Amino acid sequence: MMMREIFRSKWKRSDPYLKLTTAQKVSFERNNTFAISPGPDFSCPGATEACKDCYATKNRHYFKNVMSAHYLNFVTMQEAMKDDDLYNNIVNDLYNKIKNKKIFRIHESGDFFSQGYINLWDNVIKECSETKFWTFTRSFNFDYSHILKNENFKLLASVDDYNKKEGLEFTEKYNILIGFGPVEFKPDKISDLIEDHKSSICPLTLKDHNYSKLRCSICGHCQNGKGNVVFIKH
Repeated sequence: MMMREIFRSKWKRSDPYLKLTTAQKVSFERNNTFAISPGPDFSCPGATEACKDCYATKNRHYFKNVMSAHYLNFVTMQEAMKDDDLYNNIVNDLYNKIKNKKIFRIHESGDFFSQGYINLWDNVIKECSETKFWTFTRSFNFDYSHILKNENFKLLASVDDYNKKEGLEFTEKYNILIGFGPVEFKPDKISDLIEDHKSSICPLTLKDHNYSKLRCSICGHCQNGKGNVVFIKH
């Protein structure tokens, strides 16, 4: 039995609807992100060759309990696209879990996989008006015009050498910023990277960063839309 089938067999309507994830890099709070299974076979229709080095397929993300939790979230969201009662319950469930948080990262793993799924998050973001949300996407073929009307939401296009043309067209269409990468770290090329992409380098992707002091919540670059950003392969 494939792992996909094993995880799906564990899904039950009576289970807690969704599990939030704690990503150390995001903030000092627990349950500060939401994650679903990554990759073109799951939630990433816009995955490119660059995604073979995605951090969401390495290290702790490869532990079976983590993979299972992400997949159960993914299956639950898929089921919600076909069941209005479940859809509404999930919106309410996410609202109750997120409403008191200052910031929240959507998709520490995974991406937008359908228009209905984008619309679900649009409803959650509207309800949690005091929370700043942000995420990155390579799913360029969906309509983001409604979700981007939320002032407490920032979307960045995940652009790499394989989708640069489509990514730049997407950023121009919606007037949003770019998260470029992952790229190889070359100390003597940092200034070139910054100049080429008119970007800052995400300090959390540098090998010498200090997790005891630095978090996305402290940096604030992405969730506040301060500019483009380059991610070093990590």
